[in-house]
Amino acid sequence: MKDITHTPGPWHVAMRQRIGITVRAAEEKPIADIWQNGDDPMANARLIAAAPDLLKALQTIAHIAHHNFGRQTEKLADIEPIAREAISKASPNLPSASQEGGE
Repeated sequence: MKDITHTPGPWHVAMRQRIGITVRAAEEKPIADIWQNGDDPMANARLIAAAPDLLKALQTIAHIAHHNFGRQTEKLADIEPIAREAISKASPNLPSASQEGGE
């Protein structure tokens, strides 16, 4: 796997006077300033801040699927909690599995 070239996570949402919402990495390194554009800027900031976690979750899911699909399908059950944790960080207002009609 290639080395990452983006700023490593975790990233977090922060408020700044006169600027508004910003996304920061470790040591408060700036990643993005979020502007009001008619949509929900906090939701946009959370999605951006979750990017490293979403990438890691997808890499883990791809690895599990590649190494287990068709052979050890019980390991595929590990995918859902990984995906849900990343989704929850990106968009905490999405319904849980039980609210979606899942188990």
